[in-house]
Amino acid sequence: MRLFVMFALLVAPVLCVANLSAEEGPEVRVDGEFLSVNGQAEVPLGLFGTHAVSLSPERVAEYGIECTREIHFNPGAGTRRLTRDGPHPVLSNLPVVIDCQGDRYRIPNILTDPNYAEHMADIGRRYAENVKGHDWQAYVEFWNEPYLNWAERSRGGRGTTYDEKYYKEEGRVDGGRVTLKWMDEPLEHFRWQRKWAAYDRERTDRKTGETTIQQRIEWGVPVPEGLEIGDTFTGRGQYYWSDRTEREYTVVEAWNVVDINARGWWSGPQNYWFYAQMFEPWARAIRETNPDVIIIAGWDFNLAAGGWAVWEQLTKPLIDAFPELIDGIAEHHYGIYTRQVGTWYEVACAYANAMHGTWVKGYNTECDGQHDPAVHGLPEQTQGDRDAMVEQKAQAIYHIRDIVELAARIPGKAGSRTAHHADRKPGVMAALKFLRDIRGRLLRTQTSHPDLWAVTGVQDQRLTVMLFNDSRTAMTVPLAITPPAGTTITAGYASRLVPDAAGEQLIESEEALTISDGTCTDTVTIAGKAELKLVFTLDGTPDSAGPTRWRSQTFAREGVLHHVNPGEELTLTVPVAPEHLASADQAHLLLALEGSSGDEVQLSVNGSPVTVPKRNLLVEVPVELEQLAEENTLVFSVGAEGNGYRVLSASVKIDHAAE
Repeated sequence: MRLFVMFALLVAPVLCVANLSAEEGPEVRVDGEFLSVNGQAEVPLGLFGTHAVSLSPERVAEYGIECTREIHFNPGAGTRRLTRDGPHPVLSNLPVVIDCQGDRYRIPNILTDPNYAEHMADIGRRYAENVKGHDWQAYVEFWNEPYLNWAERSRGGRGTTYDEKYYKEEGRVDGGRVTLKWMDEPLEHFRWQRKWAAYDRERTDRKTGETTIQQRIEWGVPVPEGLEIGDTFTGRGQYYWSDRTEREYTVVEAWNVVDINARGWWSGPQNYWFYAQMFEPWARAIRETNPDVIIIAGWDFNLAAGGWAVWEQLTKPLIDAFPELIDGIAEHHYGIYTRQVGTWYEVACAYANAMHGTWVKGYNTECDGQHDPAVHGLPEQTQGDRDAMVEQKAQAIYHIRDIVELAARIPGKAGSRTAHHADRKPGVMAALKFLRDIRGRLLRTQTSHPDLWAVTGVQDQRLTVMLFNDSRTAMTVPLAITPPAGTTITAGYASRLVPDAAGEQLIESEEALTISDGTCTDTVTIAGKAELKLVFTLDGTPDSAGPTRWRSQTFAREGVLHHVNPGEELTLTVPVAPEHLASADQAHLLLALEGSSGDEVQLSVNGSPVTVPKRNLLVEVPVELEQLAEENTLVFSVGAEGNGYRVLSASVKIDHAAE
């Protein structure tokens, strides 16, 4: 009971009440102007999605589910929007349905099929034909998590490309080249490995009760140099899924293959080659047959893993090889620091646009996770004493934080987000339900604090502002909310998630906001690492075809992932079209930074110094319009006591007057 009271106090509404620990001054301003960000004029519906969740019309309506991702184990020509009897009763009505062709437990066809290219082109062509002529947009992803089971994760099991049975045995030697059974030339990156670690373990037959000793190969235990078959050594597994128990192992002979150039336990350059060889005929056939299909490529993994090794070895080469065939890059994130996600999307888009003139969005097709309660303002508890409401709130905050940042800061680069098994986690479903009001046309929303994110949508006669305070301290926030032209605000309330009276589930707690002369100029307080929703009823219907303020963005010509070392300078050039300068009325730099601290990021724009906020990942830097030109030189250096940092991407964002 004590824990519930403590939790209730922490999450109880504190709206419109001064707080001594709050930071004074951050304002949220909505000026009623429609906004288009890099062509995205609406709240991106794909962010409100689920994966591996049974969907009914009732569940979709209750939780505001707009997106799902459906895996086809064998890559084929089908779409889950359609059944043999016609349109699927639920999926045919969702704005975003991603058909994922191929599963992680399915080996790549190229391993066993000499005619793989013809097969891939055929299923791509037939898929493109199947999704033609409907009143919905088709989205298709190529393979689920090939980063994982194709590689070390399934060695000795299903899905791995490392299994010896796919390769020619004749002439094989330890460390020698590897050749597919149907090919003549050896593969570039695979080599044979003969020595592996094994140990004896007891196995008891459930039916007979008989106990036997069996030898088990532990693929994740490296064999020390110089040992021969039959030698013993003490070791332990090196991968997160390995048996980490230290024990005595015996060196045994078991032929398997390794990628000598892989930079981690995930797929390396040889699996990249398998993927690319299949992706090209498949994607090209789709593009030629039905150019409207959104094609999503990628590895369903953290782009920054291994010091951006996944980007360098797997993602960037795909964009370089097939820029005209890729509309989006797929990723999965589980429990990862959510602010990294937007940085991945920014890097991928910046690189594709600067190098190839294309616009690549990020598509999350699985995610889950929660904040550590001890870090994010909830009571500390041991795992064994974990309160159900603490768990639910942590789940909700993780997902709300992720979605609000993407929608508020980079709406034109976020294509989807699908919460894995969301129906098994009440906090995730509470988050989706809480977010279901934020829909419709984007309105320009400004905040005066870098850790206060806000996105506003207006649909029919409802205007919703979704806020997230990403700082650790509460903020007292004055509001200045003006609705679109031709409408007035008649009522409004602020809402956040709190436990119900029984302490069993999260519900919304609402408090009325003060409305005056058709606008809202009230004040709210938002706890640290917390959500707040403002919902307003409008008199009149906004004219969605009315004038729209638009925001353009251009990226540094030099691409992405630059190091800035002490005593050195990094110079990047960002062009801005003259017509964009002519219609500009506000400008910012959008930087993606990594590894910076304090005042070490020194920056000048066309020779004039600018102050960079002490932040990492996505960082916005206001600049005066007078500082900008058609060619803009950004010079980065390291402050006096800095150790260096990375500029992952750099760009100029310009707001243009409504037209």
